Amino acid sequence: MFTGNLTPEQCKFLWNQIPLEFRKHKEQEPTTSEDLVRALIHNISCAHPSQAARVLGDETGQQDWDTSLVQMDELYNHQCPEPEEATTFAGSKLFRSSDVPTFKDDKDYDGFRGSLVSFLQSEDPPRRTEYGRALLRILSSIEAPSARIAAKNWNVQNLLRPTWEATYQQFLNALDKKFESQTILQDSKIAWMGCRPKETEKPSEFFNRFEGLTAQLQDVQRRKHAPVLSDSIITERLLLILPRYLTNNARIHFAQSGQLMELQTPEELRKYFEVTWTYTPRPAATGHDTKSRFKTANASPAPAHATNNVKERQCGIIASYDTSPAVPSEARGPLMPDTDPAKSAVNNARRHYCAQRKLCLYCRRPQSEHQASAPRFKPVTLQGNARPAPAQLQAPIPDQLQIEAAPLLDL
Repeated sequence: MFTGNLTPEQCKFLWNQIPLEFRKHKEQEPTTSEDLVRALIHNISCAHPSQAARVLGDETGQQDWDTSLVQMDELYNHQCPEPEEATTFAGSKLFRSSDVPTFKDDKDYDGFRGSLVSFLQSEDPPRRTEYGRALLRILSSIEAPSARIAAKNWNVQNLLRPTWEATYQQFLNALDKKFESQTILQDSKIAWMGCRPKETEKPSEFFNRFEGLTAQLQDVQRRKHAPVLSDSIITERLLLILPRYLTNNARIHFAQSGQLMELQTPEELRKYFEVTWTYTPRPAATGHDTKSRFKTANASPAPAHATNNVKERQCGIIASYDTSPAVPSEARGPLMPDTDPAKSAVNNARRHYCAQRKLCLYCRRPQSEHQASAPRFKPVTLQGNARPAPAQLQAPIPDQLQIEAAPLLDL
């Protein structure tokens, strides 16, 4: 550090450390502190202003830095003038409002957006000075009540960009923020997952519908920056929803050529299935097994158990087996002999049960429950009210098995 006044040697030393190209008066060497400061202020300069001046057209390089900055700013923001009307391509005139797809339903914004994108891509771009008018004409085609109110006082000047494609992409982004459903990604996924072949649908109709929903979901996924459906996922979904008899035949077909059906692209599967679906007969419907418990037209329903209905019994009491107090399960059912030995034994045991407890033949309740309103109590007995089992008819003995009786011997 130098302190106090500099000596002539120190002043010369500092001056000589400055490169020659930055010194205006190269022969001058300051010998005092005042001369050194004055030389640094007046004789040291940057070469950039003169370089910029020469590049901008001033051959002398004397143009000052501020003037060069203004000139550079003007060149940066320069806009080329539109060509004359005679040189403009005839098809690039601004489209009419009636040509724009109409936004009629607030709930169908996605359909309107798809139609609008197709329209903008098919039309020739307007002139740059007409970008704002073009966007306003699109807004004027909106007829949906709430959307029309939202777009009524919309300023589109801040959406304008140097090119028409960048301008309408910015306009579409603004439309999405205003009118697109927040659940459109989920709704598109549900619609895609719900696409299945219909009974009366032709193969080409189904594939067109499936591919349309697939393209719609992929477009929404791109706009929302979500993972886009890959061909492998589309193929997997297609093989899940196609009829099983078609996919089974396809698996055999591709296996015979050493290929996996799951590795085919959706386009390849469409080509294959459109042919096989058309010419492969649908398997006949499998009929039901009559040995299983199926209700058929010839089957009559089982008759209701008439003995368990609430009604007046022959003894005079009005009740059923379940009327409180309920009849024990051992007392419910027939009491008479049956042609089936097993059933007859069960009925005989039931009759003994009722007889031992002196239950009524008609309602299976004790006499204590039969009051004046039911005077015709008749108890179950083992003999008096039991009818004999039906006689078993014996088949006649064939003649060849009959044995003639031996004659009686006279004693």
